[in-house]
Amino acid sequence: MGVRRNALAAGLLSLAAVGSFGPTLWSAFAADDFLLRYASLHSSFTRLFTSDPLAFAGGGNFYRPIWFAFDDLIGQVSAHPALFHAANVLVYVVVVLEVWLLLRLLVAPVPAAAALLFAAYPRHSETVAWVAGSSDLLAALFGLAALLVALQKWHRLGRLVVVAVLAGVAAGSKESAFVLVPLFVIVHVGLGRSLTARSAWRGREPMRAVWEPAGAMIVGQLAALALRFDVLHKLGGYPGHPWTPWRMLVAAASDVAAAASAPQLPLLRDLALLTVPAVVWVLVLALGARTAVARPERRRLMAVGVAFAVVPLLPTLNVVINLDTSVGERSSSGRPGRRRTSGTRAGAPGSTSCSAGRPTG
Repeated sequence: MGVRRNALAAGLLSLAAVGSFGPTLWSAFAADDFLLRYASLHSSFTRLFTSDPLAFAGGGNFYRPIWFAFDDLIGQVSAHPALFHAANVLVYVVVVLEVWLLLRLLVAPVPAAAALLFAAYPRHSETVAWVAGSSDLLAALFGLAALLVALQKWHRLGRLVVVAVLAGVAAGSKESAFVLVPLFVIVHVGLGRSLTARSAWRGREPMRAVWEPAGAMIVGQLAALALRFDVLHKLGGYPGHPWTPWRMLVAAASDVAAAASAPQLPLLRDLALLTVPAVVWVLVLALGARTAVARPERRRLMAVGVAFAVVPLLPTLNVVINLDTSVGERSSSGRPGRRRTSGTRAGAPGSTSCSAGRPTG
């Protein structure tokens, strides 16, 4: 019975993910998709790992070989946009299932319902609909896989090797994966496992259960960082975005507004629409407060959820979200029947990313 229920939940979540973003298969390439395709077409597969394919466009700031290799492998089959969009949707389906598996460990009563909200979350549109958004998808795919494997209890050495490889591959997909270690610690706390005290867990100290996989993640990501330095000769990143208190405050505010609104809402062009995220947050906070009072045992889990959402945003607080993504070319790429291959864009090249609204390069 449990197997059937799990299979049904997995099937429904997959259908929800495909139903939410399947229409992108009728979309064309847009914006940085052309740079990604050009870079892949004018570089051999091996050079994708040993050079900066975007150097011709003023690159030198990003080392994402897994992202380029993913695009190149799809292009070897066909250059039709539909195949690239289909690949994004397929990866997204797997990411949704990974989220469901992680939620099963944390919120046993209703993991499928929570995963369903994730699958249909509108702010994922650009990451899935935009071909170049696959960098976010791949980082999530391998990062979540590393977390799930790290939480298992099978062969110690083999598990740690797999965790290290997955963490390194995630970091080679996009820089956001470098927050994987703190996320793993947060999940560990959410499971109610101690980080320091000795207790019985398969006869081992729980601190080993968290710090050994965390160490494996660090090793894998240090390897990715070493390759990055070898190719770029620097850390890289987005130039022209200084870390100032005002910029960080505005970025945090844009994160809050974006998290509670759909990307189709041009919040800055029609300020009245800012009532949408305001109302959503009032409802969320009211429900959260009620739950915290009525179900004290849920407080730790709620705190873990907030931390898991906030920590990945901290390294990008110097980059403000474009809250008018609805007027950009990338937003239209998620609408069926609109094959725009050229046109104006909202902002400079690489100005927005769906899941976090950040530049993606």
